[in-house]
Amino acid sequence: MKRHPTDWWSLVFGGLFALVGTFAIVVTETRWSPDLRWLLPLSTLVIAGLIVGGVLASRRATTGAEGGVVDPDALAEVDREVPRP
Repeated sequence: MKRHPTDWWSLVFGGLFALVGTFAIVVTETRWSPDLRWLLPLSTLVIAGLIVGGVLASRRATTGAEGGVVDPDALAEVDREVPRP
């Protein structure tokens, strides 16, 4: 089987769809009347967590193999050594 990159948008929206479906089933079967005042603060926390995760992931992508920040002068030196067509 060939590996493929993770499609994060599909994963997030699929998870949300599953949560909403589970919530609807629980409310329907138990006749529970939830107080939805917690929905805005909870969604704000989830969005903030996703933003922080995105920032950390982009920071990890810009670091070198040793975990340090890549030196721009070193990149310029490598760029000069690459033959141009």
